[in-house]
Amino acid sequence: MTIETPAQALIDAASDGIGNEQMLAAIHLLGHHDGGYWLRRFLTPDEGPQYDLFGESWSEVVQLDEKGRSHLGWDRIGELLEEDAFKASSSQKAILSVAVSLTGHYRVDLQRIVTLLDDQQMRLVNEALANAT
Repeated sequence: MTIETPAQALIDAASDGIGNEQMLAAIHLLGHHDGGYWLRRFLTPDEGPQYDLFGESWSEVVQLDEKGRSHLGWDRIGELLEEDAFKASSSQKAILSVAVSLTGHYRVDLQRIVTLLDDQQMRLVNEALANAT
């Protein structure tokens, strides 16, 4: 039996040492969406079948700083989005796209995004946009 890391613990781990408001807003968006779907896949690749999330190693997306803290490689995530490398639903990829866009490493088509998200997901996006300023 696998015990999943709580979403807030993932948010805390991904936020450790980050002072940039846009990156923090992106991390919080990913952490609050679907129980931390993306943070879980990036930061805890051994917690289930998500290891085969995309063709590359998860370490391509997570970088360690000089203190050994894990940080998301937003530029690499943006490249993988461009390549359509992630195996996920349209709404899950839309949430990831918005998060990476907040960091400046990906451009989104907002009209397309809003057609893919439900009301709860849009509330999370709106909150992230507000927190990024």
